[in-house]
Amino acid sequence: MLLKSRSVFMKYINRNNKAIEVSTTELHFDELNNFPIEVIVETINFWVPTLTFAKAIKYADWQSILNLFYYTECLDDAFFNETPPFGLLDSSTGESVLAQNKILKKLRQVQSVMLSKGQYSARTKRIASLDNLETTKILTYRTEILRDTLHNASYEDCVAVMAAINGNDVGDEVLKLILKSKEDIEYFMLQDMRNVTDDKALSTINTLREKLEYYAREPWHIGHEPVNRSNEAIIERKFVKVVGEACDELKHGCREMPNKHLAKILIAINDELKNAFYGLLSDDYARELKVAVANLESDIFNKWKSRSFFKNKSESDVTAFIQKQHNYNCQRAYRPLCRLENFINSHQLVTEEPLPGAENDAQTPLSFTQLANYQDSAIRYMLRLAHTDDLLAAFYYCQSAPELKRIYNIVPTMKRRFEQAYLVHDVVPTEQAVQAQLKLINLLECAPEVPKPDLKKQPIQTAQQERLEPKVKIEPQQLTKAIYNKAALEEVLLLRDATGEHGAEAVRKVLDKGPTKTVLIATQRMLDEMEGLAQDFPNLAEPIEEILICLKLSLFNQSAIEFPVINLQSVPGCGKTEFIRSLACRLGLEFFDQSVSGFGGKQDLIGGSSQFKSSNIGAIAESVLVKASTAQPIVLLDEICLARPDIDHSIVPSLLGLFDIEQRKSVKEQFLDVEMDLSSVLFFTTTNNYENLIPAIKSRLKNYDIQPPSQQQMRTICQNIYTNYLTEKNFQHFKEKLNERIIDLLSELTPREAKIAVISGIRRAFVRATNRESLIEVELQDVSASRGSSCERKPAGFIH
Repeated sequence: MLLKSRSVFMKYINRNNKAIEVSTTELHFDELNNFPIEVIVETINFWVPTLTFAKAIKYADWQSILNLFYYTECLDDAFFNETPPFGLLDSSTGESVLAQNKILKKLRQVQSVMLSKGQYSARTKRIASLDNLETTKILTYRTEILRDTLHNASYEDCVAVMAAINGNDVGDEVLKLILKSKEDIEYFMLQDMRNVTDDKALSTINTLREKLEYYAREPWHIGHEPVNRSNEAIIERKFVKVVGEACDELKHGCREMPNKHLAKILIAINDELKNAFYGLLSDDYARELKVAVANLESDIFNKWKSRSFFKNKSESDVTAFIQKQHNYNCQRAYRPLCRLENFINSHQLVTEEPLPGAENDAQTPLSFTQLANYQDSAIRYMLRLAHTDDLLAAFYYCQSAPELKRIYNIVPTMKRRFEQAYLVHDVVPTEQAVQAQLKLINLLECAPEVPKPDLKKQPIQTAQQERLEPKVKIEPQQLTKAIYNKAALEEVLLLRDATGEHGAEAVRKVLDKGPTKTVLIATQRMLDEMEGLAQDFPNLAEPIEEILICLKLSLFNQSAIEFPVINLQSVPGCGKTEFIRSLACRLGLEFFDQSVSGFGGKQDLIGGSSQFKSSNIGAIAESVLVKASTAQPIVLLDEICLARPDIDHSIVPSLLGLFDIEQRKSVKEQFLDVEMDLSSVLFFTTTNNYENLIPAIKSRLKNYDIQPPSQQQMRTICQNIYTNYLTEKNFQHFKEKLNERIIDLLSELTPREAKIAVISGIRRAFVRATNRESLIEVELQDVSASRGSSCERKPAGFIH
C-alpha cells in the first residue's frame, strides 16, 4: 500500500523553464514509492549511509518503511542495530528534508545506471510485461510474505498468475508455494490457464505485486510481526552484540567506565541479560555494579515520590508511567553502551583463523600493513583511480585489518558493499591478491603531496622596529590555504563515477587543480604601484586610499591581503571597470570579470543542480577553484544594480552570502555539492544606480560615489591611456607625448570615450605613417576621424 499523504514540492527550474518535482515535505516520504524494489535495494544497501537514511525517515511513517525494507531484504538486522533511537538522533525537520532529497537523488542515479546496463525492469515498479525479467519482481519480497499472499489469493487469481509465469523459473518457485495451500490446483490448472488472456494475466500479477507491497508494509495482516525498533529492542540487541563479542576484554572495558554509567545500561535491560552479564565478571565487581544499579533505581523512585507521581493515580496510569520511564531509561542507556563498546574494542585483540591460501599475520604481504605508511590524501587519490576488482582482491586476505578502517572512514559505504561482495566471491589466489596490493601501492606512491607551510620562528624585534619596519618577510609561496574539503569532493567524484551522474569531469578538473591556494602578502612594490595608479585615475582617490591602507596593514603585519567589498558607483563611462582591471595588473593579482547582466539566475553564479544535464559549474567556482592559483583573486561583479530580487532564482540571496564576512567562509557550490571558503577572495562591484540595491546588500558594501573627472584630470588620464597602450602593445615608434590639441579635444569626453578614441587614433597613425625611421605622431585628424559624429561634449553617462 502506498503512503497516502499531501506533499508540498520544492521546485527547481531548469534552463528550459520546465518545473521538475524533486523533493518532499519533512513529514512524508511519498516519492520513495515511485521506485522499483530492486532500485531501492541497490541504493539503500550500497549507496546511502546509515545516518542519512535514519534522518530521512525520522519524521516520516518510518515503521511501514522499515517493514517494507525488512521484508524485501533491503536491510539486514545489522542496519537496525547501528542507528540510534530517533529520540537521540540530532536532526531537524529541515535536515530530514535534505536527507530525503539526497536519497531521492541517489535513487534516480542508480535507476539511470541500471537502465543503461539493460536492466529495464528498473524502469517502473509495475510489471510492464510477461517477460521473465519483469515477472521476477514478485520474488523480490521474502518467501514467507509471497507464500501467505498466495494463500489469501483466490483460485482464479492463482490460475491467472500461473498463466503469466508458467514455464519459467519464476513459475516453478510460485507453483511450489501455491501447492502448499491449494493442493488440488495442479489437476485443474492447465485446463483453466488456456482461458486466461495475456491482459488478464498481466493485470492479475500486478494486483499480486500490490498486495505483496501492502503486506510487506503492514505484515500483521498475514500474521507477521512488524520490525521492532523500540528503544528497548535497540538496547537489548546492541547489548547482546557488545557483550557477546567480548570475553577477556569485557573486564577492561567496564573498569574504564564509572559504575554509575554502567548502571544506566544495566537498569534498561531485562533480568535475564543482566544476570548473564554479572556472570562474566568477578563476584566483587558484580556486587559493586548491583549496588550502583540499586542506588540509581532508588534515586529514580525517590524523585517519583517527591513529585507525587503516584498520588491519586489509577493502576493503569501507574503502569503507563512506569513503561514511559523504562522507555526513557533505554534511550538514556544508548550513549553509555556505545562508550562501553569503544572501550572493549580498544582492548580487543583480533585473533582469527587464517583464510585459505595464506597465513594472515603481520609478517606476510597479504596483511597489507603498508597502508599505515600513507596519508589520507594519498589513500583518497588511490581510491579515486583504483579499479574495484583490484580493491576487492587486495583486501580479501585482510578484511579484519585495522588499517582498512581508515579507508572505510573515507568511504563509509565501501565496507557494506565489500562485505556483500565477499559473500559470493570465489577464493582469490594469493598471487592475484599480492599483485593487486602492488598496484594499489604504486598508486599510493604516485599520489601528489599536499604542500605544507614552512612555519619558521620569527626573530624578536623591538616595539620601535615593529612600528617603523615590516616584520621579516615570508615568501608568498610559503603560505597556503585549502579553500574546500578535498575528501568531501573526492566522495562526490567516486559516487558520480560509479553512478554515471552528470558532472564527474567538472569535479575531476577541480580536484586536479587542488584545494590548496597560495596566500599573498603585500610587498613594498605593491605600495609603490599604488602611486602610479593614483596618477592614472585621479578621480578615484578615495577607494585608492582605502586599498593603500589595507596593503600597508598586510605588509607591516605580514598577514594576508584583505579588502572590504568595495562598490564603485557612478554614471557609465567614468572608468570604474578599467580602474579595477588596472589595480589587479599593477598589484600582480589575478582578475576575473563577471557581468551580472549576463546571469540568467543563481545557477550561473553558484552552479546548478547536477541532476540537470544543462547545468554546469558556477562562475565563482570556475574562477576561484579552476582558474585561480591564489586564494586572493580579484573578482569583479559588474553592474550588480541589475540584479532583481523579485524574480525566481534571483542571484540576490547568493550575493548576500558572498558579501557577508562570515557567510562567505562557507558558500555552497550547488553543481559540485561542496562548501567553498571564499573569505580571502577580493570582491569588487560596480553600480550605475546604487539606490536600486536592497538595504541588505548596501549594508555589506563599502560604497564610493565616483564623480566624472574634470577637464584638467581628463588631460592626465588621456596621456596615461596613450602611454599605457603603447607599453602594453610594445609600440616603440611613437612619440612619448600626445599633441596638446588632441588632449584638449579628448578632455571633453568621458574616460571610456577617450580610450576608444586614443586607441583608434594610434592605429590610424600607424597605418598612415610611411616613414618608419622617424617617430610617429598621432595627429588631430586621426583622433577626429575615430570619434565619428561625436563633435560636441555630452554629459558623462548621458542615456538616450
